[in-house]
Amino acid sequence: LSAVLTPAYLAWLVSPEVPSRQLALWLVCVALAAVISGGHAWAYLATPRSLPSVHSWLRRQVLFQVVIGTLWGSSARWITVSPQVFVDVSIVTAFAFSIGVIGRLHYRSAVVLFTVSLWLPPLVILMRDGGTEGRQLAFGLLLLAIALVAVLGEASRQLVGGLEDRLRAAALAERNHVLATRDGLTGLFNRREGMRRLADRADSG
Repeated sequence: LSAVLTPAYLAWLVSPEVPSRQLALWLVCVALAAVISGGHAWAYLATPRSLPSVHSWLRRQVLFQVVIGTLWGSSARWITVSPQVFVDVSIVTAFAFSIGVIGRLHYRSAVVLFTVSLWLPPLVILMRDGGTEGRQLAFGLLLLAIALVAVLGEASRQLVGGLEDRLRAAALAERNHVLATRDGLTGLFNRREGMRRLADRADSG
């Protein structure tokens, strides 16, 4: 919903000063890319896949994130229309970036490429058309983007590492449970586990 409602909100904010045809085309493209990306993720979650197909899915998903970031970054072409449009586009784009990055933290390449594709268009426009102030602002945005990529990359590493640790711990706990309750040769419950289950059934009966 945020992938569709957020661009719609931005289009509504800048509609008094930006041609409606441009806004409609941009809005449709952003919404379509978000829907395709979401559908691609839903199909992945709904269908069991082997490891090679997972890697292929990740590459496609990262490509979708680059497309979405580029489309969001393309809204920067309106920032020279007026000071108010500049403020509106900057605030909503920063919000969209924050929400988008949170959803991509599990995959570092997606974070980096989404960040670059989103912030590159406004940097180019500010450097080209913004004069001295624009270049100064572009330099500040560049430093901010570098810092964000570094910080978010570390957050991604910690998140992925934490998930891996939890999965390893769960797998080890399951293995220990199997070793403690089942016979290693037959796979059937061992005597101790059988007695425990019989006692539980007797208590419940």
